[in-house]
Amino acid sequence: VYNFFLTDHLTGEVINLAQAKYSFTVTSSISITDRFSLSSSPLTILKEGEGVEKTIVFATEHTIYILQPEGTERTYRVFNLNGQLQLIRKIQSSQQIDASDLRSGIYLVTDGESTHKILLK
Repeated sequence: VYNFFLTDHLTGEVINLAQAKYSFTVTSSISITDRFSLSSSPLTILKEGEGVEKTIVFATEHTIYILQPEGTERTYRVFNLNGQLQLIRKIQSSQQIDASDLRSGIYLVTDGESTHKILLK
């Protein structure tokens, strides 16, 4: 079972498609081919009206998204596949992390209790 997330790069919104419908308006006749991207996470099922029950970590382009239960404070570490620490962030609620300083590749994101594999493009 997967959760799907739609990223609107024009507005910066990330929409969990299991929780919300999304509509948009095009006001220009110019073709925009890279406005949206779709990513998925096989971690949990979210029911409409409920918050995140388990931590969800995924990446789109060079942004890492961490969705975690409200009131949760955790420190996340990002490691490359050689085991080298690349990034540390302490967050208190769901957040997106700019990872544009990292090279494209596979990374491990851990809070010490669970580890998530992500791909940065």
